[in-house]
Amino acid sequence: MRWDSLFDDLAGQVQAGERADLWAGERADLWAEVADLARAGRSEICWVERCLATSADVHLVLGPQPWAQVTGRCLQAAPQWLVLRTPAGDALVPTAAVRAVRRLPQRSGDLGGTTARRLGLGHVLRRLARDRVPVAVYTRGLPGELTGTIDGVGKDHFDLAEHAVDEYRRGDAVRAMVTVPFDGLSVVYVREQNRP
Repeated sequence: MRWDSLFDDLAGQVQAGERADLWAGERADLWAEVADLARAGRSEICWVERCLATSADVHLVLGPQPWAQVTGRCLQAAPQWLVLRTPAGDALVPTAAVRAVRRLPQRSGDLGGTTARRLGLGHVLRRLARDRVPVAVYTRGLPGELTGTIDGVGKDHFDLAEHAVDEYRRGDAVRAMVTVPFDGLSVVYVREQNRP
């Protein structure tokens, strides 16, 4: 009889161990599922949303040129563009022009409702054209800036009346009309008006 109780006791311990192993396995499976859900949740976040989540400066790398490094606080954003407050003025940057981002937080902000998400680059450029705001434009492939006023915005480009940034857009001040395709655009700086 004593042997029977000993074997029963050992069998109970084995079963308890198996249940503990089962629970440990279930717990490990649960943690793996939680981690998988976290990864899946992160896969829904755009880097632009992460720019909005910080009050600190983010650093956008647009290319190897010195002017192609834009650092500032993200003021507004949509899937196609973002606006940073920089020492050189507010910078409108197409998201397609960004090659890398430094100082980006892990958490994300909210791009807003569906209206904000639908605002494309053309919408913002049309607003600058409407307000006759002087701008400095940098494009891929050109070594320096183009300054002037945006005259009109098409589906995939805008026309810039090139003139000195401190002058009004008048016929005699315009040096040239330049068409800038959106695909070639790197950054548009909104310049403060210090005109006579």
